[in-house]
Amino acid sequence: MKILEKDDLSTSEVLYLLDKGSFKEVLGSRCFRDDLFPVKLIESLSKFDVDQENLDAYMEEHSLKIGVSRLFSTWKLTDSNDWFNNDLYVEGDGIIRYGRGLELVTLDRQNISLRYSKIPSQGNYIIHLLASFPSNVSDNFYLSLEGSHYDEAIRFSNTSVTLVNDSSIFNSYGKAIKLYTLHVNSDFARIYTNGILQKSKKRNQKDQEFTALVIRLTGEHGPDLSGYIHGFEIQYVNEKIFDIFEKEKILFGEILKSYINQSDIGEVYRLLQGIDDQWDSNMDDQLLSLLDAQLSKQGVQEWVFDKILQYVDYFKADSWVSLHRDRLPSPILSTHKLSVEFLLTPNKRFSLGSILKKSHSKRFLVLNNLNFDVFPGDIVGIIGSNGAGKSTLLKAVAGLVPINKGEIILRANHLLLSAGLGARNELTGRENIYLAGTFMGLSKNKIDEIFDEIVEFSELGAAIDKPFKYYSDGMKGRLVFSLATSVAPEILLLDELLSAGDIKFQKKAADRMKQLLDRSGAVVVVTHSIQFVAQNCNKALLISGGRLAAYGDPKEVISQYLSILHLGDLPNDSDFNPLTIAIHHQGSPSFIN
Repeated sequence: MKILEKDDLSTSEVLYLLDKGSFKEVLGSRCFRDDLFPVKLIESLSKFDVDQENLDAYMEEHSLKIGVSRLFSTWKLTDSNDWFNNDLYVEGDGIIRYGRGLELVTLDRQNISLRYSKIPSQGNYIIHLLASFPSNVSDNFYLSLEGSHYDEAIRFSNTSVTLVNDSSIFNSYGKAIKLYTLHVNSDFARIYTNGILQKSKKRNQKDQEFTALVIRLTGEHGPDLSGYIHGFEIQYVNEKIFDIFEKEKILFGEILKSYINQSDIGEVYRLLQGIDDQWDSNMDDQLLSLLDAQLSKQGVQEWVFDKILQYVDYFKADSWVSLHRDRLPSPILSTHKLSVEFLLTPNKRFSLGSILKKSHSKRFLVLNNLNFDVFPGDIVGIIGSNGAGKSTLLKAVAGLVPINKGEIILRANHLLLSAGLGARNELTGRENIYLAGTFMGLSKNKIDEIFDEIVEFSELGAAIDKPFKYYSDGMKGRLVFSLATSVAPEILLLDELLSAGDIKFQKKAADRMKQLLDRSGAVVVVTHSIQFVAQNCNKALLISGGRLAAYGDPKEVISQYLSILHLGDLPNDSDFNPLTIAIHHQGSPSFIN
C-alpha cells in the first residue's frame, strides 16, 4: 500500500500503519482524531520502548474510567525476572529467555507457558498483552482464560489472530509490537488490537467458571517456534461493562466504509462475520453494490451473500434478492445428507460361519450427513486428518463408492485423479499412458494427440518404453502428474496430487497445476497443504470424524482445523458445534436457498 503524507492519511492507511506498529507515523494526522481512535493509548504505545511507565499511567487512568480493578501488571517492572511470584509461574519443557520482556521458545514438540492462577471465577475480564512474533509462530501461540471444561482463547500466528471457539480470524502483521486485548463477559468475547475492535462474538458457555490465565506456546514437529511478550495486564470487574474503548461502533462504521470504498468484499465479509452485534452502518446501498459486482465473478461464496444481506435493511435486502435471484448460477455438484458406511470386517462377509449363522456384518460410518455445493468456477479445498473420510468423499462423488443415505447431484462431466491412476507395474510407461487414459474416458485419438506433450512434460525421455516397475518414485510421480493434468473436465476431482518429483519438477508442476485450475469448470481437491487451500481455494471443507466440521471461507475453515490439531479431535458421538457460516438468521432474506 502506498502511504501518503501524514496530513493526508485515510482511515485505511491509518489502520495499515497501526498494524505495522508504526505508531509515531500516524500521530498528528488529521484522520487520527480523538473522537474516532484511542489516541492516548497509541501515544503511550509509541513511547513504550523508552518509557514503560507511560503505558502504566494510561492503564491506571483507563481502569478508573471504566471501573475495573488491576489484578496483575508488568508495565513498571523493568526486568522480567521480577514478574514471577506465587501467582505467576512457568510450566513446560520449553525455553524461556529473560530481559525487558520474555521470549517463549519451543524446540520440536516442547511446550512452554505462563500461568496466572488467582483470577476470580466469574465476572468481566480484560487481558492486555503487548506482544510480537518476529520469528516463526505458525498458529501455536495462545492467550487463554482456562476453565475446568471450557476455555476462551485467542491464537496468534505471524500473519493472523483467531478467536479459537468461533474460528473467527483477522489478518495481523505479527512481527510488529502491538497491544492485543481480550475482553470476556458472560455474553461476548471480544478482541482488540491497539484499542481497535477486531472481533465481537457471542459466547456459547455463558456460565463457565474460569480458573487461570495462561499464555502458551505449543511446539510442533520440525521448526523452532518463539513469541515475545513485552508485558501484560489482567483487569477485572464483577459487573458487566461494554465498549471498553468507548468509540467502537463509530470506528467500526469507518473501517467498514474504508473496505467498501476499496471494493474489498473479502474484508467486508470478514469484518461483518466477526461482529455479532447488529450495528447500524447506514451503508445499505454500498453493500448491495458490492454484491452486484460479486455476481460477475468466477465461483460462488454463498455465505458472503447471506452475511452481507443480514446487515442490510430487510426490505431493501428482500427487494435485491427478488431482482437478482436468477443471476446466480445453479451448483454443478451438490450433496445432501450424504452418508457412507463400510463393513468392519469385509473379509468375513461371505465366510461359511457368517452364512450358517445368518449374521449381519457390522458396519461403521465413514461419512455422516455431509451437505455442500460446488458452483462453476469454484476451487474447493477438502482438509482434515488422516482417516477423516476425505478420499472416500471424492470416491463417492465419482461413483466408485456406494452411498447409504442422501444424494449426490452432478450436473456436469467429472473426473477423479489420484496418485495411482490405474498404473500397472508390468506395463511400460507408454502402455500405462494409454491404459490410464482409457480409464479417464479418453479416446485413442485424444491420447495420441496429447502423448508427446505428456512425455515431454514428465521428462522421462527414452524411459517411457521401460516397465513402470523399474521407475523410481519420482519418475512414477512425474508420469502420473503429467497425464493427470493433461485434461480438464467440467468438474475435476483431485486426491493428493499437488506434488510430484524433485524440487525442480515441483516448480514446473505448480505452474501446470495453476493452468489446470484455470481450465477446469470447477475443482475439488483433497490435500494436506493448508498453504494451497489458503492461496488458491475460494471455499473449503473440513471433515472431522466423517462429518462436515466446517464449510466456508478457507481462512476460517483452516482456523477450525488448527484448533482440532492443537486441542485434539472429537469423538464421532460428540455434540460438535460446526462452523455455521451459511446458517441464516431467522427472518433474514437469503440469496442462497
